[in-house]
Amino acid sequence: MIKTPSRTVLFAGDTHFHLVPDEGGQLRRERFIEFLKAAQAADDLVLLGDIFDFWFDFPHFKLRGYEDILQALDRLIDSGTTLHFVGGNHDVWAARYFHERYGTSKDGESSTLELDGQRVRLLHGDGLL
Repeated sequence: MIKTPSRTVLFAGDTHFHLVPDEGGQLRRERFIEFLKAAQAADDLVLLGDIFDFWFDFPHFKLRGYEDILQALDRLIDSGTTLHFVGGNHDVWAARYFHERYGTSKDGESSTLELDGQRVRLLHGDGLL
């Protein structure tokens, strides 16, 4: 979390949620949804990739299994929190869908967020080295 005099920004990444979670995965998922509820008080939420362990997007194909997370993100957006999405190597294909549904960047590529005169680079990082 970055808290400045003017903004509160939360970050999450590498949650690797599965379409059909096992018992431990379901608990992590429920905790993440609780985190998204709390994030409604923040100005921004930055998702730094691999939120989903698998996301493949076709023009006329909708992945099923993530509805609970997507609905929690809907409520987050409705609360006024700005969502930023950087695709990871497991969910980079979600960028177009997230752009259409939540208004995030079209390409899901790394970007820079300006916070009280400081630039924060937003990237997933897989394959940097």
